[in-house]
Amino acid sequence: METNVRNFIIFGDFNEVRYAHERYGVQFNQSEAEEFNDFIISSTLVDVPLGGRTFTRANKSFTQRLLLDRILVTNGILDLWPSTTGTILSNLWYDHCPIILKSEVLDYGPIPFKLFNSWLDDDGFDEVVANSWNDISIVWSSNFQIRFKDKLKHVKEALKTWHKDLKIKCEAAKKNLLERLEVIDTHLISNRQPNNLITERVTILKDLSIIEEKEACCIAKKNRRIVHCLGDENSSFFHVSLNRKRKKVQIAGVMHNGDWISSPSHVKEVFFNFFVHKFLPIDHDNIATPSTHIHMLSRSNASRICMDASDEEIKNSVWSSNLPGLTGFLLNL
Repeated sequence: METNVRNFIIFGDFNEVRYAHERYGVQFNQSEAEEFNDFIISSTLVDVPLGGRTFTRANKSFTQRLLLDRILVTNGILDLWPSTTGTILSNLWYDHCPIILKSEVLDYGPIPFKLFNSWLDDDGFDEVVANSWNDISIVWSSNFQIRFKDKLKHVKEALKTWHKDLKIKCEAAKKNLLERLEVIDTHLISNRQPNNLITERVTILKDLSIIEEKEACCIAKKNRRIVHCLGDENSSFFHVSLNRKRKKVQIAGVMHNGDWISSPSHVKEVFFNFFVHKFLPIDHDNIATPSTHIHMLSRSNASRICMDASDEEIKNSVWSSNLPGLTGFLLNL
């Protein structure tokens, strides 16, 4: 039965925080925070990252600051507006800070080329990469950087088509194996030709295990139960987790000199200047200075230290050590 999933936005004062650092000057309740986090996860909601200030409510003396107001959206909202972010503004004379929800394109450059390790073991992968890379129909620019970018883009599109066809074939093969396994089990229950069917059943189980291992290899962090229920990396569970992680690590902006900066070019400049300043050489004076009151050995005494000890010196040192056992041992020698 198909159900219509509606997209919605939940925002306002939830009167609860998710983590301990979102409360300052107020006692943190771990159990209530866990219940709030469980509600967000079980409802498949995404907490929109908020920039600007680190709190949304404060008292007049600023001794208590909390992040109580937030915006929760469904994954469909992120599919429509993937660059959705929020900015916390100054509260002036109010106890709560206003929040602006906006969707702007944050272009930090080309997206990294992604590849699943499980594809390397599939048949036809090397051939698809080689043919798409050597395809001369895409080489049209005289700039080698543009040609390199176009080649990677062409390889990416070819791999997407190849993987889509491969997935359809694997799903069809898996379905056929499961249907054949069901038929074999029905025959074995009625004891019809058990010998040949047992051998075929073992072979089918081996083929199924290979298909399932390839599917599980795409998402190593997901346990086998979720993989079996929700499928491989193209499942809804994967995209929900990916969107939540992407929004968590996304750089929506940076606070610089009291101003919230969200422009990608300006954000890059702030980060660059920060690390340039960190790696500048430090000019400082030497704390330790040579002292003129240090007692030094004379040249003759220094040369005597480097000389080999004579037999007479060794004998005198041993006899003057007052060790009866060692003295008796030397006398016996």
